[in-house]
Amino acid sequence: MAGRIGTKRAGLGLSGGLDSRAIAGGCVDHGFRPATFTYGNVHTNEGRVSSHVAEVLGLDHTIIPVRQDCLLRDTSRAVSLLDGAHSPAEMYELWFCDVLRNFADVVINGLDGDVFWGNDKALGVVGSDGILHAQLRRYGPELARLREFLAPDFGNWATDQFTRSLDESMTEWDLSSRADMVVFWRIYNRQLRWGNALTTALRRSGLRTELPFRDSRFLRFSARLTPAQRRNGQLYLETHRRLFSQISGIARSSDGNAPDHLDHVYWSGESPYTRQLARLAMRHPVSAARRAARQLEKVAVNRSPDWLPLVPWKNRSVSRSSIFPADLWLRTSRIYRERLLELLESSPTLSIFSSLAIDQFADSIRSGQANSGALLLAKIATLQAWFADYSRREASRQLLT
Repeated sequence: MAGRIGTKRAGLGLSGGLDSRAIAGGCVDHGFRPATFTYGNVHTNEGRVSSHVAEVLGLDHTIIPVRQDCLLRDTSRAVSLLDGAHSPAEMYELWFCDVLRNFADVVINGLDGDVFWGNDKALGVVGSDGILHAQLRRYGPELARLREFLAPDFGNWATDQFTRSLDESMTEWDLSSRADMVVFWRIYNRQLRWGNALTTALRRSGLRTELPFRDSRFLRFSARLTPAQRRNGQLYLETHRRLFSQISGIARSSDGNAPDHLDHVYWSGESPYTRQLARLAMRHPVSAARRAARQLEKVAVNRSPDWLPLVPWKNRSVSRSSIFPADLWLRTSRIYRERLLELLESSPTLSIFSSLAIDQFADSIRSGQANSGALLLAKIATLQAWFADYSRREASRQLLT
């Protein structure tokens, strides 16, 4: 990677997780010292942890503030850069391309490293029925939310089609052959599409990208891992402790635990989460307590009513744990609401969607009453924009022929 980049300026996106810090540690070990950057501020969990990692490794670090004028910036251009499955509301780095160009010609990131190391809640499940059930649990809540916006004739069809397509995608796989076959199924069926979409969009914006975890040599290495090595990310944690000991004592932003005090970093599907947490508590009680506390905080934020005394606490919790809190912006940012509505209203409603449901949700956004659903609405809006563009292209093609 360093050889390909040569004298060009390299910027490594550094988060509070394990993937980007593994790349940062590997770069330093090989005498390659890219500049690092993180979005947000030092008061977020990611900003605090990434600053600490960069300081220990001696790397230049830039924190890029998420200003109001950056939110959902230039959505029409972003729509044209994407290929499918996602929207400008999720492709955050597109909001900062101009800023990135100020200090980087090549953007390095750790996309999808966790998947290859074992981050899948169906890992450990054997057989197509079990994996199908796990994937339905994973995507089911999003599908249920989408059904609220579908036209009546399409609701049941969408659910049936979704289940059937998942089932068909597994028919040619021997998912009983090993306990980590879900990893290979995900890769083959392009379930890593967020990273693909972001990488493509950045390249179309004129920024080169480097993805070390997509390197063919790493993929060959990952394919040789055993299910036991992959389960709960055990080998990944050992890798951090042995190869990157300089930073292995720094806590992750997600749960406050460092690799030095963990032998369980990803949930798996072979046993209930409570049992996995109990096993972790037997070996690392403090780490288990931190993980449980963070999870309880998330549940409390999501389920507590919007009573006025609770709102400041909920907002602070969300802002601390998420750099891009879309649903919080939906309630608190006039610019975000206006740009989201502009994206929605730029194209006609497709027949598969309910105009009434979308209009009612748009009205709730205008009045500041919408509490969630920002990313889903952006996906619907993007799909409609793509369809309108395809229709214009088809009409032009017919005129030419």
